[in-house]
Amino acid sequence: MKIQMSNRDEFTDKIKSVLYERVGGICSNPNCNHVTSGPHTDSEKRASIGVAAHITAASEGGPRYNKTLTSKERAATENGIWLCNSCATLIDKDAERYSVEKLKAWKKRAEERQLMRLEMAADFAEDRKLLETASRFIADVRQWVEIYFDQSELMDSYKEIWGSLHSLLAKYNYDKKYRYGGDFKSLREGLKGDFYKEESLTIIEDYINNSCQSGVYDNSEYRRFGTFLREAIDKADKDMRPYYYKIKESKERLVIGNKDYQYLRMISKNSEKLLNAVNSLYDKANSIDQSYMIYDEKGRAKYKDDIERIIADIEYYVGNNICDYDN
Repeated sequence: MKIQMSNRDEFTDKIKSVLYERVGGICSNPNCNHVTSGPHTDSEKRASIGVAAHITAASEGGPRYNKTLTSKERAATENGIWLCNSCATLIDKDAERYSVEKLKAWKKRAEERQLMRLEMAADFAEDRKLLETASRFIADVRQWVEIYFDQSELMDSYKEIWGSLHSLLAKYNYDKKYRYGGDFKSLREGLKGDFYKEESLTIIEDYINNSCQSGVYDNSEYRRFGTFLREAIDKADKDMRPYYYKIKESKERLVIGNKDYQYLRMISKNSEKLLNAVNSLYDKANSIDQSYMIYDEKGRAKYKDDIERIIADIEYYVGNNICDYDN
């Protein structure tokens, strides 16, 4: 039996895929916009109600046939449009109403719409990355501020007792050099308790200001008190060190090579307000030197308020997308 060959200039599977993907699998009829594919119960298949339709007919006698086209041109991407099955049937039922010009206009509009979807998706992804980056950086700053303010009062008391003990050591060395007497036994016993209580500071201050500079010089008591005093200073150093390094390390994580900060600077280069806010936050966090000189409660409160205000600015500028991603 002789096999009859088709005279239709059909699209290849590759052309069909291109037509489908250029409009995101959505029907190109602007009055339809139906999604044309979805999952099948068979995991290896998809359910489809779409078709790659010919703008000018695939064979002579078909709707909108153009005899000037070659077979290659009839089967090319330029002569195809992606439609749902219903719209594909519709355009062929009334070729006069659905002219070549109208179908090409549909196709152009559908592709432009899909391009817009892609660009919006890209912008959304960039926005989401910006939001996530800003959130991480702000979280780092807040963690550092919390650590700083949680530990700052302890640091103040440690530094105060540490300073008082060193002042006492200086007075002790002076008295020893000039062999001035004093009740070092009572002083030692008075300080044996908690160094970080107010009474200890008062005892030290009273001795430094009011101790007699005459009297019996007890060499053994001087030596005993000197040993006790140096041990007390070592203990104060040891007590203070963990908090000091905890604050220092949290600050270094924030201000040394912070990738989130670098990304925010890069993405906000065309947004002066956002860039200024990011830099202000970075500078504010970096402005506290390692000796932590903000001791008074009023100064700490103002610093914390400044941080919160700058964070609010960053969240506002990021949330309102005041960045130009094109440059």
